[in-house]
Amino acid sequence: MQQVLLMTLERLRAGRLRQPEKLASFVLGMCRMVVLELRRGTARREGLLRMYGDTPEAIEPPEPRDLDEAKLAGCLEWLPERERSVLVMVFFATSRRTRWRASLACQRAMRASSVTAPW
Repeated sequence: MQQVLLMTLERLRAGRLRQPEKLASFVLGMCRMVVLELRRGTARREGLLRMYGDTPEAIEPPEPRDLDEAKLAGCLEWLPERERSVLVMVFFATSRRTRWRASLACQRAMRASSVTAPW
């Protein structure tokens, strides 16, 4: 209803209502159109949920593979110094962030268990 009221006020202020004396008819027509659009949207969402709703929420990450350290070292040596430095910095930044997240999650779990523990 708010949407219809806003649309009506906007059109009245802009002077885009052809026959202001038929305001009640205009409001009822707008209500009908808004309800139809809401129903169409609901039907569209339900159809998409039926079609794609049974897919898993997230794709599981692939299993970590063992790295061939000799091959990796060879590839890194092949790169120019600048690119090699960027890759090494990104690796260490990512591994630190991962370790930091793991320690933060562990700290939160320990805090939560100490708060809920009866002792």
